[in-house]
Amino acid sequence: MLLMLGWLAVALVFRRRFQLSLRSLLVLVVAVALPCSWLGVGKKKARKQEAAVDKWLSGGCAVTYEFQAIDPSDNQQLPEPEWLRPEPEWLLRLLSDDFFLDVVGVTVRHRTGGHLLDFPCLRSLEIDNGSEIGDDLLLEAQRLPLLNTVIVHSASDDDLNRLKQTLPNCKITR
Repeated sequence: MLLMLGWLAVALVFRRRFQLSLRSLLVLVVAVALPCSWLGVGKKKARKQEAAVDKWLSGGCAVTYEFQAIDPSDNQQLPEPEWLRPEPEWLLRLLSDDFFLDVVGVTVRHRTGGHLLDFPCLRSLEIDNGSEIGDDLLLEAQRLPLLNTVIVHSASDDDLNRLKQTLPNCKITR
């Protein structure tokens, strides 16, 4: 785009016609279409993630994004220092947090939230619902390739054994 504007400025200064060959036009269209496509795919992913986060939050659950630190002693979020964010503030306002950050942690309090598969980069799952762990939750957790930590607050020994069998590569703690 800048190249075209520069070309137009040079054409005006030297009073030459501003014209493009078919090859130049094709290169220009591809050069503009690739970044627009990347941006469109990213915005679609961000809207989908934002809708999933809203669904989980409205169900009384909690989500954790990248760059949000968790205090391991009491499992509470620490305040986020602004200098940890590599994205400029104006770009965050324009595109939203969900464009740049993935949800890496979910706390399930009631099974009224959405699907765990809405967060493909999920690494940590905390189950705090005080009830039996359902098969649907286990099947979804099994299909998450990056899931490596499961924290269960109030579950029976049978539920813990089922979790360990279903998710053998996860660290499961109480």
